[in-house]
Amino acid sequence: MLVENKYSFQSDVPWKRPVFWVIYSAIIATLFVVLDVNIGIPLAIPSILGTAISLFLGFRTNSAYQRWWEARKVWGAIVNNSRTLARQILTFGNTKKSANTRIQIIKRQIAWNWTLAYALRGLGNSPEAKDYLFSTEETEIQNAKHPNNILLLNQEKDLSNMVSSQALSDFDFRKIDSTLKELTDSMGKCERIKKTVFPIQYSLYTMVFVNLFLALLPLGLVPIIGFFTIPIHFAIGFTFGMIQRIAEDMQDPFEGTQNDTAMFTISRGIEQNLLEMMGEKNLPEAYPVKDGAVM
Repeated sequence: MLVENKYSFQSDVPWKRPVFWVIYSAIIATLFVVLDVNIGIPLAIPSILGTAISLFLGFRTNSAYQRWWEARKVWGAIVNNSRTLARQILTFGNTKKSANTRIQIIKRQIAWNWTLAYALRGLGNSPEAKDYLFSTEETEIQNAKHPNNILLLNQEKDLSNMVSSQALSDFDFRKIDSTLKELTDSMGKCERIKKTVFPIQYSLYTMVFVNLFLALLPLGLVPIIGFFTIPIHFAIGFTFGMIQRIAEDMQDPFEGTQNDTAMFTISRGIEQNLLEMMGEKNLPEAYPVKDGAVM
């Protein structure tokens, strides 16, 4: 996710398409003005089409933004519930009992966040998570089809053992179990966004309609403004192209683009918070900003 005011047009703008439309409009203007070929059409035709496309693009961009914003809200809930879980584990029940188990539950939550972030980006096992798991548990999740689900199961098992040893009351257990349920819900929401493909019709038909509009626009402009059609056509085509590009970046918020949900940065923030709550002094550094974006 971009967090700095630096923006590189050279790296992010799809230049090939605007350049093509400049060449196209230059040919149209030359044919009409220089060679006196009557290829003009009423400007009302591309104007009506452009209005319809603007509404369509607006709806598509808004739909993509909703997916991006939902992903960010879900990870905001993961932050809050991770802190809540750590606070509950450290203060509920007889804190003198099961001290090692309490610490391991918090460490496992740190590992859970990292594992989920790597899974959503399709990057395999998380190297950061290894520092917070027993070797047996690390092997267990490496062989699991759904490692995050296994980690939550292990959290529940440890909590049940704490109830059996009277380190937690049934009432405290139910409260902590509610927090684990919230984490499970957040995980499911992330998976829903990840696995629900943005309808291909949006991208396909948007591209067709925009290209049709840009093909007709110079024919309507050139009888009125002549060679000024070229820069006007470039500006309009560039605007439509960038709106399309922004929507494409936001519609898949877990793919590691510059506009991606900053899951690694969020996971590192949770890691710092939870370690600090356990009394750790040497906290890991914040996740680095790369090319003006946090990942």
